[in-house]
Amino acid sequence: MLTCIAAGWTSLLMLGGLLRFAIFVPLGIYDGYAQNHWNVIKKNTQLQGGLYSPSIAAGEKIAAKWGRFAFYWSFAAWLPSVFVPPPVNIIFGIIDFVIAIFISIATHHQTGHVPHDIKHCKGSGAHSFQLPPGANESFFEAAARLNATATNPFHMCKSFVQEWRYGIVISIFYSAIALFSIIATASICLFSYREAHGMSKSFFELMLYGFINLPKYIGAFIVAFLYYIPVIFFRCLPISVKSKVRLVRRYGVKAGQGLEEKGEMQMHALKRKIERKGETDKYTAKELGEPTNLGEFLSIYDVLIEVVQHLHYVDVVNLGLVSKSVREAVLPADEYEQRMTHFKMYACHNKGKKQCWVCNNQICRSTRCKYSRALKQTTLYFHLDNCRPYCTPCYLSTVHSSPTSPSTLPPTPRNRHMDTRICRCAPVTATPNILQRYLNSTAYYSSRQTQLPYIPRSVCRECNVFTDKGLLERRETRTKWELKHGGRKEGLKCKGCEKILGGGPRWWVCRGCKRECRSWVHGAWGSSKSKGGDVEVVGEQAV
Repeated sequence: MLTCIAAGWTSLLMLGGLLRFAIFVPLGIYDGYAQNHWNVIKKNTQLQGGLYSPSIAAGEKIAAKWGRFAFYWSFAAWLPSVFVPPPVNIIFGIIDFVIAIFISIATHHQTGHVPHDIKHCKGSGAHSFQLPPGANESFFEAAARLNATATNPFHMCKSFVQEWRYGIVISIFYSAIALFSIIATASICLFSYREAHGMSKSFFELMLYGFINLPKYIGAFIVAFLYYIPVIFFRCLPISVKSKVRLVRRYGVKAGQGLEEKGEMQMHALKRKIERKGETDKYTAKELGEPTNLGEFLSIYDVLIEVVQHLHYVDVVNLGLVSKSVREAVLPADEYEQRMTHFKMYACHNKGKKQCWVCNNQICRSTRCKYSRALKQTTLYFHLDNCRPYCTPCYLSTVHSSPTSPSTLPPTPRNRHMDTRICRCAPVTATPNILQRYLNSTAYYSSRQTQLPYIPRSVCRECNVFTDKGLLERRETRTKWELKHGGRKEGLKCKGCEKILGGGPRWWVCRGCKRECRSWVHGAWGSSKSKGGDVEVVGEQAV
């Protein structure tokens, strides 16, 4: 019941706000006519009485005063009249009702002295309408003659007719707005009265409780007002100005996100150092083991390379696990990195070499080396496959083009405006946060996990033994690192100009829709270091 009542008075107030918005322009026109007419009459005493009816001047005075008040009141009360709940909203209804009464009075004064149709002003109509006995000119002719601006009796008569018509419309609209406010207040008071009897409380106590909570509503309105007014003002600015402001804001957001990522990496490195105290990431041979004939045979480098040329990379790695002596012969501690590079060069077939999707093993096109597995395209892997980094100039050319068609118009200085639309191609996450669960419910996210497409992935022989779930879990940690740090080859160069990315913000753009991806799984800020050493990129290449 309470929900129905609340929905009822909310609908009435929303309808009143819509009507109030609809009469902004008519009120402005009415106020303009009333001010012009009253200024002419006020400056010329012969138009205020004597030959002409004094009710004309009285009506124009009321119209000028209350038309101006109604115009400013409509702007000031538009949002508050919608958000302030009854019974406090009755204040707006009373003022609206008073405005409707005074504009009706002004219109009533004009009814007997103004034609009701513009066609009565044409020809001699402006001269003959309400012409006083013994007078040479009508009120409209006298007003046109005494007007400070050049005009004629027809246009003066026409302006009075239009003011009279607008007065009727505005008085009707304001009466309806006041009626909606009164009905909303009456309904909530009636409901409160019934609730008071049901709760063994007096109507006065319930109303007092409502007034005590009034500051909360006022505070919420003030916060909303202070937030939305700048937003509305910003939306009215030229697109060129808004584009620059939005780009600066995005720069600031990425800078803050980059600082957060840097702190997170430093904490992770410190934690890893504490947990692995005394250990090193570099391979060291602790024991050489017992010498074997195979170890001695493979210790000859040329012989080892001849053997490797007939093996797959996974076989070479497994060969180093036969014994300690064989491992030292195949992968000596002082040449570990160099040997791994050579093995990738000589092992497997020359064509079709690539990295296993899950681990670091190299695979080739051989059916004994590469295995295809259809795995779910979850959120992380979608970003890994479809999002590419751009430098700032290429980002401006790709995303900062036309706000209506960013992918079809050529990038020029005239259409380099920021497209505020963002990429929404990625599937929903399987682990929503509290806010996401509150807005969409947990069932929304869980149900969409069953609709994810399956993408074929190439894995090595070692990884092929795992289940689909196991493969996705093993790949997740590496995927997060690659997304944050650009660990893949595609994350080191700009997709647009193919130049090495320098230090600065990383602009990630979806390959499909050509819009910016703002997911926090991507690294927001990059350093100027690359695998080849310290590379500092300046000028337009710097991001």
